[in-house]
Amino acid sequence: MISGIDAKYLKALQAYCYALEVEGFKADLPPLELKEIFVPIRLDSDPNHPSDTDSIKHIWELLPKRRELVNERYRRLAIIADPGYGKTTLTRYLTLNYADQAHREFGAADCLPILLLFRDVHSQIQDEQTPSLPALILNQVNKLPRCQDLDVSAQWFKQRLDQGKCLVMFDGLDEVPNARREQVSKWLNWQMRAYPSQFILTSRPHGYDSSLFQGIARVGILDFTVKDKDAFINKWYRAMLWHKKWETLWQRSQKQPQGQQLSETQARAQCEAEASEAAKELMGQIVRTPALNDLAKNPLLVTIIAATYEAFEYLPNKRVKLYKKMFDLLLENRPYRRETSLTVASVEESQPILQQLAFKLTEAGQEKFTPKHGSEWIADKLAQIQLSEPIKPKDFLKEIQTIAGLLAGEEGDLYEFTHKTFQEYLTALEIHENYANDYLLQRLDDTDWREVTSFYAAMTEATPFILAILNDPTPEKLTFARRVVTEERSKTQPDVRERLESQLVKADLGEQANTKIKLEQRFRNLLRESAIAFTEPISWAEYELFLADQKAGQFHSQAAAEQTIDSSQGRQPVGNIAVVDAQWFCG
Repeated sequence: MISGIDAKYLKALQAYCYALEVEGFKADLPPLELKEIFVPIRLDSDPNHPSDTDSIKHIWELLPKRRELVNERYRRLAIIADPGYGKTTLTRYLTLNYADQAHREFGAADCLPILLLFRDVHSQIQDEQTPSLPALILNQVNKLPRCQDLDVSAQWFKQRLDQGKCLVMFDGLDEVPNARREQVSKWLNWQMRAYPSQFILTSRPHGYDSSLFQGIARVGILDFTVKDKDAFINKWYRAMLWHKKWETLWQRSQKQPQGQQLSETQARAQCEAEASEAAKELMGQIVRTPALNDLAKNPLLVTIIAATYEAFEYLPNKRVKLYKKMFDLLLENRPYRRETSLTVASVEESQPILQQLAFKLTEAGQEKFTPKHGSEWIADKLAQIQLSEPIKPKDFLKEIQTIAGLLAGEEGDLYEFTHKTFQEYLTALEIHENYANDYLLQRLDDTDWREVTSFYAAMTEATPFILAILNDPTPEKLTFARRVVTEERSKTQPDVRERLESQLVKADLGEQANTKIKLEQRFRNLLRESAIAFTEPISWAEYELFLADQKAGQFHSQAAAEQTIDSSQGRQPVGNIAVVDAQWFCG
């Protein structure tokens, strides 16, 4: 039984971390509990060997077990990942679990949780040993609600640190200003070597210089699998529907005569049924849309997709609206909430600059660029903006990398957009605002411009592009036309759509494309059911698609093939495969 100072401190931490915080996302979200939404993220404990599946871990596997003071291999742990992967949420989740003692359910050793945000403490750091870690902790703890009068000293924290009884988490090294980051990193390294407790550091890649740390295990965060997405979305809808609808209805019913009251069990059962149906519909949209499935790779992006789906009701033909919401979030709302605003603070002013950058990149056939070239491409656009304090182009790019998270790069020497479709979306916007259809019609044979054309068609109309393809059809272009019309649901004249469908029936698109289309048709027809089974033989090509997606974690199945397949059989039918909870995604 925990009592006294420890109990008061842990209760304060529990309240501090209890709520889910989605930084910068200003959707109409009710108060949500962190634990009711949290889905365990997969960590790569050996990022240098991406094909090694044994390196995939969950956080509890890396932390000290019961009756074990520390796990020496991971006692000093650096979790490095791009924006949106849940680094901050993970530290809050761990803090909450140790504060309410739920860590014991995972077999973890008792530790005193300490959560420090670098954006709040970096200004206090003067050199490697000043301030001492216990003094810094005390200063921050005194700022917690209900801890102002806590009868505790720096020595109290030092004693526990020396005994190896603390879990100290430092979140957001990348949020330290560039000019101070080396000094802060050296201070952190010294403190981690000084005390035998468990330490966790989080940072975006650009903020972590491995040369400044010794004896620290670096791990990455892996993309969500289809199973992860499904679990997250189910939890999301369950929480949203309860807090926005059924909790209120249940409470209101208590004011009615006894025979007209809802029990909490009734209300939660109805909420569960509605959430399950809504989640199934959204997951169906995601797994049937390759581009969307690829995009929904981390908690932040899935959150945006879920909230956008709730607002717009249908995702495939609203993809450009999803991206618009994402850019509003990353360029304006999220930086504001993190108190690290962009110098060009308005999305209406910063986005056109990025459109110009993306257009120049795509026109040059590149994805990576140097700060020098990027600065040259955006200089004129940036100069047109009236700012109280002008910003240099190279500093603008650095802010887009370090604050907005839209650019990635190794210490700024070579940049690229964090997701290729961000570049393609921005390029399409630039063409839509400043060029005519002809610009893209002349590039229909260039595969590098296909995704740009897809975005552009969704912003305007697909008809001119489908007509051009029908006048000069190739299997590759017909497959692209089908995706634009069928998957993206871009506006197309009915007669042109009929001509395309007729041409697709006649065309030989190649074995792989035909296989993919066949599978898509099967799942589009069958995903309405929670459990399905194929009774007809599948081809070797279909099975190869299954194997590839299964290895990538993008195939969610609770059943295996009913027989062992020998690759020497070649492209022959391989037998029947039962699929439970069918979430096949091929492509």
